[in-house]
Amino acid sequence: MPHLPHRLTRTIRVPQAHDGIIVVNLGIAQRARPLPPMSKTRPTLMRITILAILLTTATTLAHAATGVLGDWKSPTTSIVRVYPCGPEVCLKIVKLGPDSAATTDQQNPDSALRSRALCGLTIGTGFHQSDPTHLTDGHLYDPKSGHTYRGTIAAEGDTLKLHGYIGISLFGRTETWQRVPTIEACR
Repeated sequence: MPHLPHRLTRTIRVPQAHDGIIVVNLGIAQRARPLPPMSKTRPTLMRITILAILLTTATTLAHAATGVLGDWKSPTTSIVRVYPCGPEVCLKIVKLGPDSAATTDQQNPDSALRSRALCGLTIGTGFHQSDPTHLTDGHLYDPKSGHTYRGTIAAEGDTLKLHGYIGISLFGRTETWQRVPTIEACR
């Protein structure tokens, strides 16, 4: 409410049973009513509600703030970490899924690398972060096939879409991953 000049506003204390206050504002008299007393449970309920809203907002903002960065569950139920590696962004397997048939990089075209462990393996390199939710111009290695693809990555809330392709982006495949809480990486 805008501040009114003193000459247009008057507060007059009138003795009544409630010792009420009458405010005269531009010639209109209004009676200010006292607030009803609060119950003892109402402040506690209000605090709980406010706390719940703050926690929900903080969780949402924490996820939104990280964008593509963080831990993600792939369709094979392995956990992959998207993390900054120098000026670029990389992807690394930090936990193999329970249904993972292989624990080593058996399909690698280089026979000397076929015995390296999948857990801890970097599977994405060279990505450039165009904004907090998009990575472009990177390379994705698929340990199941042993092939490396060009790729882009986009985060939409708790969903990550990886698009791998050879040559033209139209002729590629997209996988959808789900965000998971950060876990301890395998060694």
